[in-house]
Amino acid sequence: MLLNALRSATAAQHASLHRDPLLAPLASGQADAAGVVRALGVFASVYAVQEPRARRGLAALSAAAADELAAFPQAPVCAWLQADGIHPSGPAVPPLPLDTLEWQVGYAYVRQGSTLGGRVMHRALQQAGVGQHFLGGYGAQTGAQWRRFLDALAGAAPRLDSEAVCAAAVAAFASFEQACVARREALALSA
Repeated sequence: MLLNALRSATAAQHASLHRDPLLAPLASGQADAAGVVRALGVFASVYAVQEPRARRGLAALSAAAADELAAFPQAPVCAWLQADGIHPSGPAVPPLPLDTLEWQVGYAYVRQGSTLGGRVMHRALQQAGVGQHFLGGYGAQTGAQWRRFLDALAGAAPRLDSEAVCAAAVAAFASFEQACVARREALALSA
């Protein structure tokens, strides 16, 4: 099953990001307002590069591949971050080659998964008063959107190269790891 392969391929990176000094307070629900802004700035740094690439990649797909991808929810992560007043907070990460259906699906797994995790954090961090659009995601519909993603993934799986989808998801997680490292280095230089 592709979902299990994706979870397995990205498990170590996912856990590592939850332990990253910039993201750990967010992941644990212990971040103050400044910590939420720092953490979400990492997300904004990644999405500022990858979301335009994803849109261009989608436009370059064949009609059949674009139709397949249309079944997947497309979380408006940049709009949510902008609504929260969050801006990229570090150097740009290298762009992913989001020009195949497998790369699009692997990246979508990470993006859509962040909405699910964000919703859990949202409940714990409401008192911080920032990040409510991004962390709140789809609101009460977050679980339904995740199920919609899983249904689309299951439907597309027989036509996808699962190793390529997993490699794309790993690369997307690596973008977040790179953004965290760059932001920590920038903060150390400015301290």
